[in-house]
Amino acid sequence: MKAVSPSALDARILDIFASRQGEGICVGDPHTFIRFGGCNVVCNYCDTPESIPAGSGTVKDLDRVFETISKLDPGHKTEEPDGS
Repeated sequence: MKAVSPSALDARILDIFASRQGEGICVGDPHTFIRFGGCNVVCNYCDTPESIPAGSGTVKDLDRVFETISKLDPGHKTEEPDGS
């Protein structure tokens, strides 16, 4: 398998999904969440520890990310829940 070298418009993505916001002033609002790999914050209360290793996630280009988001409910706000 050939190694993938991300470009400036690529990111390591663990997941992109639609759900309801569970915290803050937008609690209950529909959101689209993007979970990035390689989180550098490493919170001790992290609900996604698989996002911490630098090489975690799948390299996706910006077009693929937008394509995935566009297939979800267009009324959702988009949020990056990890600390990275």
